[in-house]
Amino acid sequence: MSESELGETLDIHGGGLDLIFPHHENEIAQSVCAHDGHPFAHTWLHNGMLTVDGVKMAKSEGNFITVREILAEAPGEVVRLALLGTHYRDPLDWTSERLQQARQSLDRFYRATRFSPSAMIVGGEEPTDAARDALSDDLNVPLAIAHLHELSGAIYRCNDPSERGSLQRSLLGSARLMGLIQGDPKDWWEPLDGRFENMILEQISARSVARKQRDFARADHIRTELSNLGIVLEDKPDGTTEWHRKA
Repeated sequence: MSESELGETLDIHGGGLDLIFPHHENEIAQSVCAHDGHPFAHTWLHNGMLTVDGVKMAKSEGNFITVREILAEAPGEVVRLALLGTHYRDPLDWTSERLQQARQSLDRFYRATRFSPSAMIVGGEEPTDAARDALSDDLNVPLAIAHLHELSGAIYRCNDPSERGSLQRSLLGSARLMGLIQGDPKDWWEPLDGRFENMILEQISARSVARKQRDFARADHIRTELSNLGIVLEDKPDGTTEWHRKA
């Protein structure tokens, strides 16, 4: 069957670590003998086992989770990020905390792209060498994702619009190599109003701390960040701050 559809030698053959012996070794022996010594596959990729709260996922264990069930809890991009967070050769433990952490990380990435319209220039985004190098090194996706966090942090700290736009384009280009930030950032928060509101309150609290510490540059930066997300802050005489969406 594989010869008919893919030829005598496959480019990539994948499977779980538990299939190396005897299944894949038998496949190699049978195929090499059947094709005059030609190799069966150029590259083998063996993934780690999937567990749920530390127990191997299996119908017999009663812990089998379908993709449809997970998509009822979170958008597909969140699920993708949760799966990509572990190197393919390492065991992946699926927990509700993993999904929540992936959601928070993706929220952060999308939020970082909203600070400047220049980041959305079509064709303007380019992946960084760091992201390419990580993915070229045995698909080290966790390292590439760590780089996305570094870019996001740099965006949050940057006060120069031109430099920030460059960082945002790098973030978009690098993330899209992994199928992340695929949607329009301005639409990402629409179905997530509850978490969006929590994020706003956290930013207002951070701004209040900055003002008390007389770090006015940081306070102004937070106001600008929220303004770029369509949020207007109004400081009251009693020291509190209220917010509302731009009309």
